[in-house]
Amino acid sequence: ALQAKNKEVEDRCSVFGRRAEAAETALDTERVRAASASKVAAEGERGAQALASREAARAEQLAARARDAEARAEAAAELARASKESEARATAEKARAESEAARVAASAATKARQ
Repeated sequence: ALQAKNKEVEDRCSVFGRRAEAAETALDTERVRAASASKVAAEGERGAQALASREAARAEQLAARARDAEARAEAAAELARASKESEARATAEKARAESEAARVAASAATKARQ
């Protein structure tokens, strides 16, 4: 009877041992899965950060282009104002020259009559 009881205890211990080995194997598998998931998450986070960085750089580049275009527009407007002022001065000079020519011609005509 003692041998039968020992055999029963040994069988139970063997069953518990196999269960412990199976649990240990399952735990190892879950550790591998967790490490893999952690690696994938880290890669995803790095990818997201890189994408965000690229988008921020692009936004800054577009803002710089917009500032440059605004500066060019202001310069063009200033040039147009200067051109109009120059054109107005030239027209006034021409009118003064024509007026002076007419005055000289009138004076010459007056002298010719005398």
